[in-house]
Amino acid sequence: MRTNGMTIFYSRSSNGKHENGVGFLVNDQLLPSIKKFTPVNDRICHIRIAERVYNGLSGYCLKVILGDFNSQVGRETVYRPTIGSESVHDMSNGNGTRLVEFAIANGLIVSSSFFPRKNINKYTWTSPRGIYKSQVDHVLVDKVHILCIKDVRSKRGADGDSYHFLVLVKLGIKDALDTHANRLEEQLEVQTASEIIKNSVLKVANNTIKQPSRCKAKQ
Repeated sequence: MRTNGMTIFYSRSSNGKHENGVGFLVNDQLLPSIKKFTPVNDRICHIRIAERVYNGLSGYCLKVILGDFNSQVGRETVYRPTIGSESVHDMSNGNGTRLVEFAIANGLIVSSSFFPRKNINKYTWTSPRGIYKSQVDHVLVDKVHILCIKDVRSKRGADGDSYHFLVLVKLGIKDALDTHANRLEEQLEVQTASEIIKNSVLKVANNTIKQPSRCKAKQ
């Protein structure tokens, strides 16, 4: 689906009804870089984007998990650095605690709790009469890619016939690729250092093994 220079990649439920769903809104300028889109169900879909310049970075994958978790994430210092200090709520509720524990177990961070915004740009849900507001929709990303998330905020103007507000995430793809390239370089340096140590140990071990035979030959 295309509109105003943007293309929507959408994954919906299999019951044929136009309800629920998840997707990506991609600028048409990036379409040549779309490698693959895989719809899974009304909550999960995958998209692979790769600039031709960076095709050599095989195996790169940036995980982003987002949606309505019905989770109020607080500001507890015990959960730092998995969460930030900019959440609407002071304390996490039960679902919030489970979400944070899931993030910790999978090497993720709750990036929607890191950006200083007015509360009006943090609330993601409102009650039918607008009396109660909350931040229950969140964005999780690999902790090694936290700097690739440039902004997370809610938009109240989008008419989606829902009590949830649209949550916008600004992602720096080049920064993500640079981060991956740096990690590959670090891994290569570690592997090189490991090979040097391994060869040194083998050399010493071989010399140690040969010494008794030399002494026996002299006798």
